[in-house]
Amino acid sequence: MDMRVSVISPVVRCIIMGENNSVLLFRESVTLKDERGPINLSHWELPKGKINRGEDRLSAAQRIVYSKSGLLAETVEELFPKPTRFQRVVFQADHHYFVARSTQGIFSRAEYVSGKEGRFQWIEYDHLSCYAIRRETVSMLQLAFEGPPK
Repeated sequence: MDMRVSVISPVVRCIIMGENNSVLLFRESVTLKDERGPINLSHWELPKGKINRGEDRLSAAQRIVYSKSGLLAETVEELFPKPTRFQRVVFQADHHYFVARSTQGIFSRAEYVSGKEGRFQWIEYDHLSCYAIRRETVSMLQLAFEGPPK
């Protein structure tokens, strides 16, 4: 069986820092099917999106922060310049991680646009272990909040 891997557009994932050492995450749901029927799974994820043709990574990150959360970031910095390669069985994509902050250094919870509350939630960094979050996402959050290991 020939399993070709498709390369898709690079992806930007945004770590949106909030007050009280919190981060804005959204609930992503996936439905899998097996012989027993559909299985609904969900986990918490960073806001993300593809980089559009002709768009640079920084512009994409600013666009994604606003389009996914309604928040305007004044400071958006790339967490590290080299992308991480994310590969599944049938596709792979380079992921670029950014940290977004407001002029005060963090977004206040009051700044959050109310229309997207069902899927988005501010989660305090110390409580991340209470949520279903991918290991790679937790690793990137650790880098953003604590810096590189010493």
